[in-house]
Amino acid sequence: MRADSVRPTTCLGDWYANLLFTERLRLVICISERSLLPVFVAAKDPASFVPGFKQRSNRFSDALEFRQSHWITKRARWLKL
Repeated sequence: MRADSVRPTTCLGDWYANLLFTERLRLVICISERSLLPVFVAAKDPASFVPGFKQRSNRFSDALEFRQSHWITKRARWLKL
């Protein structure tokens, strides 16, 4: 199976991550491909990443009362601008 033919398994699509170093913190910034939602997770140890990511992304989406179709529609409009 080709990598580009695999569909995302989450409603926010694929996620991309990168390290972000500040003066005091080491963070992982994760960006949702579909919504461009950024989620910041402390880069402490590999075992804490997945639980931290789940907690922060769920908290953010709950706070926004996330609706997949709403975000996809808005993003489609933004891309047309």
